[in-house]
Amino acid sequence: MRRLLKALWKYRSAYLFISPFFIIYGIFMGFPAMFSFYLSFTAWNGNPNQPMQWVGLANYRELFTDPVFFAAIK
Repeated sequence: MRRLLKALWKYRSAYLFISPFFIIYGIFMGFPAMFSFYLSFTAWNGNPNQPMQWVGLANYRELFTDPVFFAAIK
């Protein structure tokens, strides 16, 4: 652990220069990916005036029992 902290401190200027990339990446790629994963467990039509309803794995059950899904995969 101590060795890791020494390396981080030694190359702090390099990490400072690449940190904006990781911040922007997290905002524009990480958050949308996590939010879409969360949305996959809800029933919501995208209307902000209607609340999201938690359905759990029902969306995935419906997906894997749909024959059109497997035809689309082929």
